[in-house]
Amino acid sequence: MIRDGKLHELLDTMVGRFKQLDPGGRALLRRQRSGNEAMTDGIAWRVLPTQGSLSWNDKKRLADIAVLLPYAEHRVHEEGGFNFGRLLRGSKVSDPDFSEIRYRRLINCDRDRLVHQMRQVLRWRGRQVDWIALGTDIFYWGDNVRQRWNEGYFTQTGQEEGNE
Repeated sequence: MIRDGKLHELLDTMVGRFKQLDPGGRALLRRQRSGNEAMTDGIAWRVLPTQGSLSWNDKKRLADIAVLLPYAEHRVHEEGGFNFGRLLRGSKVSDPDFSEIRYRRLINCDRDRLVHQMRQVLRWRGRQVDWIALGTDIFYWGDNVRQRWNEGYFTQTGQEEGNE
């Protein structure tokens, strides 16, 4: 498994390569249903980093992230760190159509359904995310990530508590 520092470097490379794709390449990547499909089609290899020796499983996880890149712009997040659950909590507050059911569908999915569920949420929200942080979470998808997102989604801030 890749260490966090190395993973951040690889994700940064992927974001840079994605930004260099022409509109046709971005559209092709957007149409892929999974990282595996993007690797078979060939478009993933234009975004995936080539440095170092990565296991096939690591390449597949990175390719899953690559097919999600067209759905949100990269923005380095401010201090306090990026938490996708907290971002979605803000969506729930600002847009009542974002239901807790939609969030729970995402948070409870397994790795095989993660790309599909993430695509649905990112397509619907269409906002900027910190792809280094979100990509790390997607790469390491499991109970620890789910719990961190749940903390961000369900924990109320002082400002929100005053609104109830």
